[in-house]
Amino acid sequence: MQYRHCTSDAPSVARRVAHLVVAIASGLAMVAGNAAAQSDTTPVLGPVAVGTRVRLWERVASDVSVPVIGRVGRIARDSITLAAEAVATPVELAWPSVSRIEVSAGPQTGSRSAGALRGGIIGALGGAVAGVILGNMANRNAPKFAIAGFVIAGGAGAGIGAYAPGERWQPATTTTPAPTR
Repeated sequence: MQYRHCTSDAPSVARRVAHLVVAIASGLAMVAGNAAAQSDTTPVLGPVAVGTRVRLWERVASDVSVPVIGRVGRIARDSITLAAEAVATPVELAWPSVSRIEVSAGPQTGSRSAGALRGGIIGALGGAVAGVILGNMANRNAPKFAIAGFVIAGGAGAGIGAYAPGERWQPATTTTPAPTR
């Protein structure tokens, strides 16, 4: 009985997957750059009013900010109170801790196919990266895991992108009264 050694295409498959991941990452970087350029050219809105849906960026460390989304409940000289989505009780933020404020401009406009494409690209990239990591951690065939993650997460991302288009945000200004002496 003679045994034949199996030759594998793993290096070429891994190379193809790596090229695909780089191409997708480059595409996402270009899309993100275009979106940032578009948001910089949007007109600045007037003052934020009570009842407005806003996204505030709260400064939690020297250069780190986290978003807080909710409806404005109260605007005071030193703070703003939100009925935030993530918590049951109103959240009060001091103005010095707010690094940026944006007002909701409604849901994303555009076709569901554009949302599906965007979600599919993001899902496929994330799935491929997760597949490579999981394949390496399990000491299995990482390229096959990457391809499976690419297909499964890409399909899930496309479905989510088509179903939930997202929300548009526009920069806003606030007019807080000058502190009294």
